[in-house]
Amino acid sequence: MLLNIEDVYRRLVFLFLRAPRNSFLSESRASRMREHILKNFSPDPSKDPVTGVGLTRNERGDMEACILLREDIEDFSLVVQQEMQLGDFRITQLTTGEIRLNSRPAVGGDSLGEGVPGGQSGTLGCVVEDAANDLFILTCNHVLSNGGNSQRGTPVWQPSDRDGGSQADLIGTLYDFAPITFGGFTANYIDAALVQPTHNLDVRNGLKKLGPLNGTASSINHRTPVEKVGWKTKHTKGTYLYKTSFIQPYPGNQDALFEDQLGIVGVIGDFSRSGDSGSLVVNNQREAVGLVFAEASDINMTFANPIDKVFNYFGVNPA
Repeated sequence: MLLNIEDVYRRLVFLFLRAPRNSFLSESRASRMREHILKNFSPDPSKDPVTGVGLTRNERGDMEACILLREDIEDFSLVVQQEMQLGDFRITQLTTGEIRLNSRPAVGGDSLGEGVPGGQSGTLGCVVEDAANDLFILTCNHVLSNGGNSQRGTPVWQPSDRDGGSQADLIGTLYDFAPITFGGFTANYIDAALVQPTHNLDVRNGLKKLGPLNGTASSINHRTPVEKVGWKTKHTKGTYLYKTSFIQPYPGNQDALFEDQLGIVGVIGDFSRSGDSGSLVVNNQREAVGLVFAEASDINMTFANPIDKVFNYFGVNPA
């Protein structure tokens, strides 16, 4: 039977992507061939090295099929070509690494963190703009530093290392932050930072699931219903119950006094957990009211900076 390049492509799709996922094909020739190839030519037969199959046109203008691999395996495509008895049909290979969802343009609620392996991690709050219409990403100071000791120019990844990010996920650099005064005697009001995106097209305004923001609330009253979208607990609803002042411990046995913060209690379960720092809190009109930065899990209370203090400090507003 004569084969064309589309036939080869479809056979590769069946061999590496379809057959292994259908139990009734476990005894089929395709599955046996796949198992033979992986057993003899994969560094770890228990971990599927093939991430996908492709079809492309080479520099000579000829169509070629290719195999996408999680890591490089010498002559893997040649082995497949021989096992499938494809004759002159050439198969190339391409090392892709892991294939995962790309959340660009990033939006409020996505993972964000310090751009180093093992770095701090939290949530992208929202996109803001200054008087010159320059765009920035809003999050917490401590999301981008160990213990709130941020440095301007620090690379920022989206998603963070903890959530699967790497150098390839650079979204920008730390542009500005509100320093945190430690010692427990001098009042702090915000734990916040701005990231300057490398490319404005990598970000978009609003919050995941909730959509665009409607500016900033002029005030917030006790028992106001609120909601947020965070990386850890996603979309949650709560109630602003307390105006609070408290001592917040930071890494390195450092304490910081925060005054006049928003104390929010979840309607069902936790309003936030570790990983949600940097989340933007909004009211039912999708007006910004707070920035999540801490939580007391034993009493299901989340603490948020009043957003007017955050925006006024940096001279920004929701984009």
